[in-house]
Amino acid sequence: MSRICGFISTQNINNDKAWSLLQRGAALETKNWQHAKLRPQDDVTFFSTARKQTETFENDTICIVIDGLLYNRQDFNANQSFAETFAQLFEEKGFKSAVQSINGDFAVALFDKRNNCLWLARDRVGVRPLYYHQGSNEFGFSSRPAPLFLLSGCGFNLNKTFTGLFAGSHYRTIDNDQNASPFEDIKQLPAAHILKHQNGQTSTEAYWSLQDKGDFPQDEKELAEQYRELLIDSVDRRFKAVENPAFTLSGGLDSSSVMSCAVEISKQKQHAYSSIYIDPTYDEAEEIQPMLDTKVKEWHKVTLDQPDVFKLTSQMVQLHDEPVATATWLAHYTLTQQVQKDGFNALFGGLGGDELNF
Repeated sequence: MSRICGFISTQNINNDKAWSLLQRGAALETKNWQHAKLRPQDDVTFFSTARKQTETFENDTICIVIDGLLYNRQDFNANQSFAETFAQLFEEKGFKSAVQSINGDFAVALFDKRNNCLWLARDRVGVRPLYYHQGSNEFGFSSRPAPLFLLSGCGFNLNKTFTGLFAGSHYRTIDNDQNASPFEDIKQLPAAHILKHQNGQTSTEAYWSLQDKGDFPQDEKELAEQYRELLIDSVDRRFKAVENPAFTLSGGLDSSSVMSCAVEISKQKQHAYSSIYIDPTYDEAEEIQPMLDTKVKEWHKVTLDQPDVFKLTSQMVQLHDEPVATATWLAHYTLTQQVQKDGFNALFGGLGGDELNF
């Protein structure tokens, strides 16, 4: 389900219809939507779900909706919410500098009532999705595409290039236009970018990018220690920001490294989930065994034999409004269903590690 969305439209979006679309694909929490009319003429509306990791803030001058987590909370007032912290940063520094001050994964929307200006931003690596549609008399944003179909100028036509690359590429090698989405009329705000919409005009710019600093002068041992410290710090910030976490565990280095960091930080073994395959060609249970005695509190094995691929794919497309890339994501989706059923609120894993270290 979409966590946040908003509309600017002279056609006065019907709230009942909006709520129906926002709840599409949501098996839980369908009654927990909240909304705010931001202007007397009712042409600006923000929606957010009342679930964890989604926050709102509003006063006489601004309104904010945020989907995400703040990892450098120690730098700010501990008694403030993420949304309140961002509001204060915006008033002190402006939108771009406020975003640059944040260490976290997030999608944020801020409406400046004084200047009739909407701002959007997405975290540095694009953990939290954020889509938008620009029409002649309307603008909408959402953390998934479906709600944007409320807008009259937003059609359902597929972006064939985008979907074709998903179908023909492995998830490690998909190289889509970072501004594109699965639908022709919907754009995606790229990671590490901000968007400004004012007086019917929309512009985007990057607020952060990786910089090439050349070869490191340190020797291999010192670099390895720096890498270890960065990895532990990264896991530590995220581990402390969530409640009741679990971990995926495969036979590779990525997931086992993340889990080992969490065990070192917490001084406690952790719950681990693994996809186990009947076909030994793909099964990594044997490689996982060395982690179990020292790192794992309980090993939850999610066995995959002959899953209903068409049913699973249909469910995933409905939930995300995106194509499905490779069987890896089918297995991961099945695993996350079990994690949710068991009552865990966060899931750490190693997906993405191959791309990071490539």
